[in-house]
Amino acid sequence: MIRFVYILQLVNWQYYVGSTNDITRRLLDHKTWHTTTTKRIPVQQILFQRGYTTKQKARKIEMFLKKQKSRMVIEKFMTNEWKDL
Repeated sequence: MIRFVYILQLVNWQYYVGSTNDITRRLLDHKTWHTTTTKRIPVQQILFQRGYTTKQKARKIEMFLKKQKSRMVIEKFMTNEWKDL
């Protein structure tokens, strides 16, 4: 099963990084305020999504991006300057 890593831009210009096995359902959850973070700060747009073959790989990338807490790292990742971590 494919697991997705996705990046959203919130209305306050922050990024939200997540992973899921059902990207359509998860994005609907965010847009309809069924998640804690995006309930407080709504989603402006979907910036990025990429599928991975294993849950472990997707979670590793998601956690790496979240730990960095850096716009520059996330933006480099989205522009494919980092193909894989």
